[in-house]
Amino acid sequence: MQTYLNKEFTEIHILSPLDNKEGKQNISTNDSKVKVYRLFDSHSLFDRNISFLKLFLKIKQIHPDIVHFYYAPIPKNRFGGLLGEPLLILFLMLKIIRIPFFVTLFSIWYPNQIEPRAYELTRNKLLSKLAKQYFKALMYFFGTLPNRLLIIVTAKNSEIIRSFSQAYHIPANHVKEELHGIWRYDKLDKRNIELNSKKIVCLGHSREYYLC
Repeated sequence: MQTYLNKEFTEIHILSPLDNKEGKQNISTNDSKVKVYRLFDSHSLFDRNISFLKLFLKIKQIHPDIVHFYYAPIPKNRFGGLLGEPLLILFLMLKIIRIPFFVTLFSIWYPNQIEPRAYELTRNKLLSKLAKQYFKALMYFFGTLPNRLLIIVTAKNSEIIRSFSQAYHIPANHVKEELHGIWRYDKLDKRNIELNSKKIVCLGHSREYYLC
């Protein structure tokens, strides 16, 4: 993926959390096109919950053509909240300033899986039913606010795309499959992108031979 990004974009900005106390706030890479920023401490409850503001200010400063998020709806999410809800505030802020963004969903849960899983954790039937409805609403907003929702699949034309969009009432043409890395730049909606400018912001990790 890093090779692809280097070929397609003139600037690559990676925004990621500081995952350990010895980590550096910003790190340098051997590629002058790639800049990495450690913007918040993922182990700090306060820092996680205001991460959306730090991310927004940095994205607004860079003013990229595309922002690519990765997201997994799991407890103690590194973006704060219970399941990463502060990201939704960031999404709304990006829409206001008209910066297109895409979300890759790394973990798939269907509504009929939520209630039994919540019951395992809470042993409370009412809370489990409420958790199911809450999760359905959360997935709807995570699926409809981005310009595209990308779902990791192992084969093309996966049935998951159709079933997931139906389960959460997300328009089918809003959900795309992703085999590896971000969806190809030439497949994206370029209506809000300057054709002569190729600058991208990614939220993830950067290592010598690995970028996500």
